[in-house]
Amino acid sequence: MDKRKKVMRVILSISLIFVLLITVSCSSNRFDYKNNSRMFERIEDLDFLDEFAKTENIQDKNAVGIAYEESRTCKILYQHCEIYIFAYLFTTTENCLVYANKVSGNNYNRLYDNESISMYYYKHTSFFNIVQTEKLLVFDDEKAYVISAKISEKDFNIFIDYFMSQLPLSVEMSY
Repeated sequence: MDKRKKVMRVILSISLIFVLLITVSCSSNRFDYKNNSRMFERIEDLDFLDEFAKTENIQDKNAVGIAYEESRTCKILYQHCEIYIFAYLFTTTENCLVYANKVSGNNYNRLYDNESISMYYYKHTSFFNIVQTEKLLVFDDEKAYVISAKISEKDFNIFIDYFMSQLPLSVEMSY
């Protein structure tokens, strides 16, 4: 009888964990990047970040050696969260693709039709929901920005909602 109780407890425990995992994954309130991404027209469109800026002109290892006309790289403090933003107006779309390839590890060149390309890359990593990292790359022809932070997905989405609402151009993805 004791063995049966132990087996039942294990089965019950596993079932509860399974239900919790499904609930957590289904309740995720992710931002719809495909339909709601926005882009700056000029780097000055990112001036709304001035009030949150903590450090300007941060080194971006992914942009080293890639020609760009303008940039805004900064670390901001938004609602007690440190967030890194790297935005570029590259000299060519090909240079933008080199940057996007470095940031994401994906090869976007094969999707480029020599006319236009607009895409996003989002990555959420989590170690038992204790240490969470968020990264978003949005690029549109010669313009690109990366937003990254070690914060919860919920806090990241709150910032993304704000960030996207400040940008003037809607991005129509090339998918």
